[in-house]
Amino acid sequence: MKTLKLTSALAIIVALLFSFTACKKDKNDGPGGGGSGYIYNGTTYKVASANEKHIGGDIFLELTSTDPGDYLQISFANVTAIPEGTLTYHGDRFQGYNAQTNFWATAIGLSGNSINTTGGIITVSKTDGAYKIDLNIQTANGNITGQYNGTPAVTN
Repeated sequence: MKTLKLTSALAIIVALLFSFTACKKDKNDGPGGGGSGYIYNGTTYKVASANEKHIGGDIFLELTSTDPGDYLQISFANVTAIPEGTLTYHGDRFQGYNAQTNFWATAIGLSGNSINTTGGIITVSKTDGAYKIDLNIQTANGNITGQYNGTPAVTN
């Protein structure tokens, strides 16, 4: 009888331990991350995929929404890795551009329409290959705010 009670108690403890581990929130839930998304003019866009393209010494980070026609692309000139820290928008990648403190282009596509960037700040941190990027980008039609959490696919 004692063995049965002990076995039952151990089974309950093991079950509880597994339930707590199953509920743990992952730091990185794949390319889009768990809480990745951005808001523009009152509409929330959830990031479904992310791609980090390395082309000619530049990096283009593309955050694609659940609707492939909706995306946000942030460009970094003359770098081999996305710089960490607080970066400010600089519209000219040649005149006065600092590769460690600026990002130079942002393309925003919404249902086939392109939105021009006029300014902004992003904050980038990286842990174990996963990025956390806080977005505060200005356009002539309103601000884009949000966050990307995840590890983008890298292509060359």
